[in-house]
Amino acid sequence: MNFSPAKPKTRLKLVVFPIQQVNLALRIEHVQRVIPCPEVLNTGGTAVGIITLADRAVPVLDLHQRLYPAHPETAPTHLVLAQTQGGEDYGIPVTETPTLLEVSLEYIRTLPPSYRRSTTLGLASHVAVVPQEHGSLTIFLLDADQLLNFN
Repeated sequence: MNFSPAKPKTRLKLVVFPIQQVNLALRIEHVQRVIPCPEVLNTGGTAVGIITLADRAVPVLDLHQRLYPAHPETAPTHLVLAQTQGGEDYGIPVTETPTLLEVSLEYIRTLPPSYRRSTTLGLASHVAVVPQEHGSLTIFLLDADQLLNFN
């Protein structure tokens, strides 16, 4: 039998969810699952809370509070459970069911360090501008490892 060499990866699978007007995403490799949002314990005015799942406590990162502290939020309906490259679990509450989207690598750009240092969207490492039938969709790809250091 003759096998052709594997094609290089040309598309990236993303779990996309809106926070207010901004579309955020995590690479599918970092997402463990999406569950109904449990009650999040938060002892102060920070954007970090905690939930208990089975035998462990999991930090929950309220990105809405981080990005839009002056705007009230609709109660989250889902929790995106994810993991850093180092294996630490965390959750992100969202108000809409996340979607799975495959994005061509040609639409993804690295965000410059100066932009990341000067904006609350510094939690993102890349931006994708995906052409659609009526305009385009802008998605900020979150840096899974930076998320736990954002407070």
